[in-house]
Amino acid sequence: MILIIDEAQNLSVEVLEEIRLLTNFEDSDKKLIQIILSGQVQLEEKLKLPELAQLSQRVGFSCRLIPLNYEQTKGYIENRLSVAGVVEPLFTAKAIKEIYIHSKGIPRVINIICDLALLFGFIDETREIGHTTIQEVMQELNIYTPEQLQRRHRRPRRDTDVVRDRSFRR
Repeated sequence: MILIIDEAQNLSVEVLEEIRLLTNFEDSDKKLIQIILSGQVQLEEKLKLPELAQLSQRVGFSCRLIPLNYEQTKGYIENRLSVAGVVEPLFTAKAIKEIYIHSKGIPRVINIICDLALLFGFIDETREIGHTTIQEVMQELNIYTPEQLQRRHRRPRRDTDVVRDRSFRR
């Protein structure tokens, strides 16, 4: 039997300890249950806690997915569209480049950006998603590149007409 737990970084130390106890079930020649914990980077940190030393000792294999590069991101988007039945390219090359830049190659973020871009395309009744649509998606998601943040969030000048009340305390 195999037990797969996704988003395992959200489990409490107590629940992870109970999962460890499941690994004790075995018959004379093999374990009765194989457990796969899948999660974000925080799971690695959590497994380093002293309270979870016994669980960490039972980890037989661990791996980490690294972000996709541009070509992998392009292939990932094209493959997902192909599986969905799309036969013509939907995203322009410039749009895919924008998706890669904003997502930093993280598949979950790629999915979020593409899903919203496809929704925008459907609403606009367009057959091609360009970089402008991706920029609109990024504004809608409130995800900005560092350059956009600098332009967007300049510190306002202090209003010199405001008198400060020195008696106010936090």
